[in-house]
This record gives sequence, structure tokens and C-alpha cells, in this order.
Amino acid sequence: MTKKIAKGSSAVASKPDTAVAVGVVGTMPVHFDALRKALAAVNASIDMSEAAMRRDVATVTAALVSTLGDKALPPRNRGRFTGLRTYDFQNTLFAVNDRAGWRFSDRTLAVAWAVELASNRCDFIVHADYVGSTRTAYTRGRHGSNVIDLTNFASHVWPAPKAAKAKKTATATVPAADDAPNAGEEVTGDA
Repeated sequence: MTKKIAKGSSAVASKPDTAVAVGVVGTMPVHFDALRKALAAVNASIDMSEAAMRRDVATVTAALVSTLGDKALPPRNRGRFTGLRTYDFQNTLFAVNDRAGWRFSDRTLAVAWAVELASNRCDFIVHADYVGSTRTAYTRGRHGSNVIDLTNFASHVWPAPKAAKAKKTATATVPAADDAPNAGEEVTGDA
């Protein structure tokens, strides 16, 4: 089954989250650099058949696993390699897609979504046309929130662990300055 979708556009609206998204990429340079390189290897393909796109998903996944290590699939709506929420990952890719080295077609972005967001209910290969409609919502500021959740970035713990309650501990008393020995003064057992 072959679907027809528009070629990817590198135009990205100037949104408040664009700077944040670029910062997100800077926060995880190894992850996003590995993704960029893996996507560049399949970006030239224009074959929209499901079989060709699934081969590209396998290629990109293998490249990321070899660079970043194998990551267990996270709970639904979290990225496999970044831990980002679905729309945070998508918005980050839209925001950086206008930068040199990123400019990927909608087909390639669909492959990226299928790799990173493998635990989602949506099959982004079957619904590759969602990239264009999602870009439209993003450009209009109506896709997800403008706050990118960095909670799970470094740890890849899904979901983020709850903060443990602080235990009460005994505090040591420190002698007042008057009670402390002066510098050079010999301390003896007799006070």
C-alpha cells in the first residue's frame, strides 16, 4: 500500500518552544546526534511503501541501538531513547528541522517517530500523513504544550520516580565559638 504525502518543509514557525527545543537537543547531544546521523542515512529514500518504510525503521533502530545501547520500550507516550513525551519529541524535531544537517522530509520524520515512539498506539508508518497535519498544528501553536518535559531525559526511568519523603535525622550540635579552642592552644582532657 502506497500513500501520497507532501514533501517535508523545513519552514518552522517562530514559536516560544523553538529555543527550548534546540536546548533539548543540546541537553542530549549524543542521542540527537545519533538520531540525526541515522535519519540522514535513510532521508534520500522516497519510497512510501510500508515495506520500505519498515526497513528504514529497522535501519535507524539498529543504528541507535549500536550507538546508545538497547533501551526497553517505555510506557505509552514516552520515547524509547529520549524519554520525551510524544508531542515533546515531535515538537523538538519540528523545531530543529530547519537547521543545517537536520532538514528531513515528512517521510523521514515518520520513520523517526516510528523508531522513538514505538510504544504509542499509532503506527506512524501506516499513518505517515500525520506528520503534515501535526506540523500544521505545531506551526499554529496547537500541538502539545509549549513546555517540554525534561524529567526523564537523563535517567530513562518511566515514569519519573516519586520524590521520597525526607527522614528526620539527628543533628549534631556544634560548640559555640566561645567554647572552641583557640588556634595554637593545646586541647587537654581537663577543661
